Amino acid sequence: MVSLPQEFFIFVSQVRPEAYLTYKHTKTFTSRFAGLLATDEGRRQLDAGQADPMPFIPNDNMYPDLSPFSVSAMNLYRVEWDAELGRRAHNQMAPSRMSAIFAFADSATCELVASRHNWPLDMVRRFRLAYGVPHRTARVNMEIISLLRAVYPLAMWGPEQLNAFWHHYWTGQGNLDLETPELHNGQNWRQWSSGETWEWLIEGQLVSDDDSPVFA
Repeated sequence: MVSLPQEFFIFVSQVRPEAYLTYKHTKTFTSRFAGLLATDEGRRQLDAGQADPMPFIPNDNMYPDLSPFSVSAMNLYRVEWDAELGRRAHNQMAPSRMSAIFAFADSATCELVASRHNWPLDMVRRFRLAYGVPHRTARVNMEIISLLRAVYPLAMWGPEQLNAFWHHYWTGQGNLDLETPELHNGQNWRQWSSGETWEWLIEGQLVSDDDSPVFA
C-alpha cells in the first residue's frame, strides 16, 4: 500500500480557460464528483455506478466500415471508454479518469513528465488536499495510457487482452509489456514497454497555498 502524499504537484495549463480561471480566482481544483462524495446519497450513487461520467455511449447503428480518419477520431475516446469499463470491473472505488483531478506526488516526477512529454515545468504548482472535503484517490501508471493510445489502432484486441491491460492499470501495477504486428511486415511482431510514471487520480478538492512556480 502506497501512502497518500502530503502534497501534490499539478501542471496548471492555460489551455482550458474555465479550469485555469477557476484556479486563478480560488487557488483550488475541484473534481467533477466532489459534491457527490460529500453526501451519503451521493456516495451511494457513485458506488452503485448511477453517476455515469461518460458523455457518449456506443452507437449500435454505426456503419461498421471505418475510414482512417474515423478510426483516428475515435481512438482517444475508445481508450477512455475502455478505461472506465476497466475501472468498474477492477477498482470501482477509484476515481474515474473522466471526473478526477490528475496530480503527481513529487517534483522529480514532474521533471520526468516534462522530459518525456515536453510539458513546460514553469506551469507546475504545489497543492494539498482541502481540509474537511471527502476524497478518493488512486495511484496509477500514466505511461500505460500513453502506450495504449499509441497501440490501440495497431491490432485487433480481444476482450481478454483488453481486460488484462485495464486490470494492470487499475490495480496500480507498473510497466506493461505487449506486442503488435509490425506495420510494414505483418509476419513480424514489435515489442512495446510502457515504462513507469506514477500519477494520482483524485476525487475531491486540491488547494494551493502558494501560487509561485515550483520550478522558478
